Amino acid sequence: MNKLFIFLILFFLLFDGFAREKVTLQGQVLDCETKETLPFANVLSIQNKTGTATNFEGNFYLETTSDDSLRITFIGYEQKIISVKELITEKQIC
Repeated sequence: MNKLFIFLILFFLLFDGFAREKVTLQGQVLDCETKETLPFANVLSIQNKTGTATNFEGNFYLETTSDDSLRITFIGYEQKIISVKELITEKQIC
């Protein structure tokens, strides 16, 4: 089974002044090796139990909190769990 390689590009982050900062994530899920987009991949907020699917171009939009983690799954790949804090500092993750 292929390992899930996720290349997330965060385009836009919004924060408010609360202890658990609300974050709006907008990005793209790609295969790290081939750089191909992964359409209809699932992007789930573990803490908030909300989620979305990427569109045909692999793009997604999700509102969550800064202390959350995302679970990204796609058929044929292993799931990837990434902390939102890691996404904020790294911007691109494989």
